[in-house]
Amino acid sequence: MNGIPVVVSLGGTIDLLSKRKANDRAVRALLRLCRQRDDVVLVNPSWGEDTAPAKQMVGEAGAERKVVFLPYLASRPLLNAFNVRGATVIDEFVFGSYGLSTLGAMTCERAVISHIYSEQYRPYVRRLSPDLEARTENEIYDRMKWVDENPGALTAVGRGSRDWVEDQHSVGSVRILEEVMTERA
Repeated sequence: MNGIPVVVSLGGTIDLLSKRKANDRAVRALLRLCRQRDDVVLVNPSWGEDTAPAKQMVGEAGAERKVVFLPYLASRPLLNAFNVRGATVIDEFVFGSYGLSTLGAMTCERAVISHIYSEQYRPYVRRLSPDLEARTENEIYDRMKWVDENPGALTAVGRGSRDWVEDQHSVGSVRILEEVMTERA
């Protein structure tokens, strides 16, 4: 396998109690990938009520060296620095939407593995995002494995992500959306 060793989670601490973002699915998928490859690491910010149970889950799986819990990061520039260093970013697997963390990662030319229900955005965008859609643990594992086996394609996905953000979220694009929304009101 050719791929890259670091996956960055921007969804906050692995959700065990709240199930807001279901990043525990990503950890289980990562542990499956680690059975085939030993140098993959998940970097995960620590914040929220799920930090202690998440660390316990990782410890019980014997995966302390596979998941790095960062101290709380309130700094957007510092968080974006991790976007640049990570090969792939995971965000959330429940709501089917994206927020600033995903847009930041895409702007840094990182492929994003998450559940973005693109069809809900179709009326508002010229083209759908090039994210690596996944929702279940198996889908997340499949995307991580694809990332690992296709590093050249991953670069293209990252560039496509940046182009998509610039196309859909530039000042000009926002003005067009504002005009469309005003006409529909």
